[in-house]
Amino acid sequence: MDFFIGHSVGGGTGSVLGALILERLAVDYRKKPKIGFDVYGICQKQLRIAKPDVGNLNKLISKVISAMTSSLRFRGELNVDLNEFQTNLVPFPPDVSIAPNDVQKITDDCFKPANWFVKYTEFDPAEDKYMAISLNYRGDIKSKEANATVQWLKSNNKVALAEWCPTGFKIGLNEVPAVTLESDDIGAFSKNAIMISNNTVISRVFSKRIT
Repeated sequence: MDFFIGHSVGGGTGSVLGALILERLAVDYRKKPKIGFDVYGICQKQLRIAKPDVGNLNKLISKVISAMTSSLRFRGELNVDLNEFQTNLVPFPPDVSIAPNDVQKITDDCFKPANWFVKYTEFDPAEDKYMAISLNYRGDIKSKEANATVQWLKSNNKVALAEWCPTGFKIGLNEVPAVTLESDDIGAFSKNAIMISNNTVISRVFSKRIT
């Protein structure tokens, strides 16, 4: 059993209630995975929806949850389950992004701040270090392609890993592409990627919330 929680972190939007629920779950279910989703601006900027409503946000979050949990429903060449998220990611709040197209491009898009659910101001790819990265692919993507893409990211300085965690990457592969519904805001693609990561920049987000 796990907890998936979609919540706000901005004042006046239910963020206090969300924080209280998270705190309560952390006390009562200490050993259970708790995964939260904070969506900021991606509907307007990336999906070009002028006035997104709760339905648009829910559909976007459901796409990410579907990608994260695909290994529970379908077989894959290199499946990653939810327990491995806890094992392989440093226990700090993650960044999540989702993007479609060919393997190298969808992976590169995952590392662009404009595609992230959490908004970071003045993100510096050289100074803000990744502590751990989980790349989960859906569709016709082979392990050779995924591993070559990770090497491409490193050799082209697309990511900066913390010095004490030089490996940093976990790859998941699932051959079943995401299903597209008639009312979806995201189109159908044969290949998709979702990136879950921990980066030192997250400290600035919470510092602003506290101050």
